[in-house]
Amino acid sequence: MLAVLSDPAKSQARLSEMLEARLAWVAAHETAIAAMRESDAKVAANLTAIAKAPAEHSAKLKAASEAHDSRYAQWHGELNARDIATKKLNEAAAADREAAAKLKADFESRIAIIKQAGV
Repeated sequence: MLAVLSDPAKSQARLSEMLEARLAWVAAHETAIAAMRESDAKVAANLTAIAKAPAEHSAKLKAASEAHDSRYAQWHGELNARDIATKKLNEAAAADREAAAKLKADFESRIAIIKQAGV
């Protein structure tokens, strides 16, 4: 150690080595800090995405449920309308059958009267 201190060139060389080592350490430290900050930012982004995921999923489920309910209501309304139309057609058919039966009975009674009259 005394040999280095007594020789100015060796002292200067040793100080230069120590300065370079210190600068290398500072650069490595700054790189590590930058990597840590980048990692922290990615973790924060992931945590934000994870926090949003349930709400986004719930929103998608709600939208799908509302769409299904809307389609069901439309379908149910169409079925009710068809049911009402079918009942009306059945009532009209029954009335037509009744009218046809009366006309047939009237026709048969007239035929019977004509046959009795001998015409």
